[in-house]
Amino acid sequence: MNIYDHDGLCPKCGQGNISNHFYTKGEECSLRPTDYASEDIIQRVCRNCSFRWNEKPLDAEKLVEKSTDFKVGDRVEVIEGRWLGEVGTTKCLPTEERGDIAVEFDKYHLKMHSCDGLCNKGYGWWFNPSDLKHLTKRR
Repeated sequence: MNIYDHDGLCPKCGQGNISNHFYTKGEECSLRPTDYASEDIIQRVCRNCSFRWNEKPLDAEKLVEKSTDFKVGDRVEVIEGRWLGEVGTTKCLPTEERGDIAVEFDKYHLKMHSCDGLCNKGYGWWFNPSDLKHLTKRR
């Protein structure tokens, strides 16, 4: 397994639009409930081709704190990735089972979904907290 490289490109398509998620040893690390991290890892996902791979953290002993800045009802803007610039409202916060935030957008998009019923169909998307910025607190 490679050591984490913040500026690294996707090994499959060569693009640089990569999302990162830190998993500690024993934490669930995919959508399958039986897949747990055997060691501290950074799961990287290419936002262009959806290729996934794992890398070791630079300092595996240092824990990364999850963002607690967001609250349900906060207005947010997407600052990274596919929905860059879109504005919406947070509907769900990160949990141990899922490290993402559900956001319901103001505009309908054919490619969006309902975030497991938390949003109206066609208005929802899951985001890593680092992909969002606050516009205002609670709507």
